[in-house]
Amino acid sequence: MENIKLNLIPGLNNPVCHVSQYDIGRIIRLNLFEGDSVYTLSGNETIRLNVRKPDNTILEEQLANTSSTYVTFDTSEQMCPLPGDNICELSIESNGTIIHSINFLMKVEKSPLYKGIEVNSSVEDLDEQIKETISTMTFDFGLHSKFIDIKTYMYSYVQ
Repeated sequence: MENIKLNLIPGLNNPVCHVSQYDIGRIIRLNLFEGDSVYTLSGNETIRLNVRKPDNTILEEQLANTSSTYVTFDTSEQMCPLPGDNICELSIESNGTIIHSINFLMKVEKSPLYKGIEVNSSVEDLDEQIKETISTMTFDFGLHSKFIDIKTYMYSYVQ
């Protein structure tokens, strides 16, 4: 679990949390402060987390209100599929009005794994995968007889 001190007064800190690409289920704990004082949730607030990923898509999640001095969330598959900087915003709402909103940075480090799965392929395996993919490809050129059979051409290219 990574603990982050999150000050609800903008500009007092710029916290950063670090995760790995495809990191699913990592618990991030945001300890809430207002200036030098610990901030305590009453339990009636709505807690939202907005995440802008490097491709500019936005993920919105509602977090559980713990009636405590912290908020936790688990990283999800949609939260860190791309390496780079995720700009995150935690907002606390009461009766439909945002009473606090603060940003923090989630640095997503590139994973040596491909889509979370270790890649163990030799060149021979890749050659077989290419041949198999080409053999299942279909091309429809209609009645244009002057086009060559591309599938045959591509298959002969990898042999």
